[in-house]
Amino acid sequence: MNRDELEQAITWDAEQYIPISLTDLYIDYQVLGPTLSGKEGVNDVVLVAVPRMIVDSFIKTIEILGLEVGVLETNLSSIARAVIPKKDQSEIIALVDVGGEKTNIAIFDKAIRITGSIPKGGVDFTRSISEKLKLNILEAEELKNHEGLPGKNNKVKDAMEPAMLEIIAEIKKAINYYFEKTNANKKAQISKVLVCGGNASVPGFVEFLGERTGVKTLMGNPWANISVYPLKPVPKLEAPMYTTAIGLAMKGN
Repeated sequence: MNRDELEQAITWDAEQYIPISLTDLYIDYQVLGPTLSGKEGVNDVVLVAVPRMIVDSFIKTIEILGLEVGVLETNLSSIARAVIPKKDQSEIIALVDVGGEKTNIAIFDKAIRITGSIPKGGVDFTRSISEKLKLNILEAEELKNHEGLPGKNNKVKDAMEPAMLEIIAEIKKAINYYFEKTNANKKAQISKVLVCGGNASVPGFVEFLGERTGVKTLMGNPWANISVYPLKPVPKLEAPMYTTAIGLAMKGN
């Protein structure tokens, strides 16, 4: 199959699965090579589709700042580049990016193979604490960030737990889907879960994910593949917030 035929096939497949007119999207793809599903003569392809309105707004903002757009990529691609040490890139790793309003999940197996997203994140943790403990949002945010799950007040954990369990269910779903539908190696398994994003540093959150998923879970280190010496390092609890930016900067290095 030549490039033109491949693009036609990808466009046809995209129309079957994406509930938005392709004329309203920017679409790109990457051929990963022979499929891991065991089917002969088949390649795995990663497809990315983003509404033109979103991309155009980013480009306009960057141009207003007097800058030029070098490249646009998904945040999970940047995250993988930053937090997965080169020595671990032959392993199968789950990436979990916990933002304010959503959590993004990816399975990395020499490349990002599948992704998922759930509209739950730090804002939901804070809102639940606020409602359950009758606190204003600022007080709830303070309690979340400084006390978290191991704190003396069990009501904080009780308030955060429903949203966290939804995130964990989505992580398990992504892992199960990957091994059922994508990877034919029945002996393969996830080596670790790497967590990043602004809410990865909520006290006890990473440990809670590890306990509930049954998989070794660590906070992702955005400096895993670069040295910041002689600069002063970013405080450990703040580092996860910069993961996407660091990974994107590494692409241009």
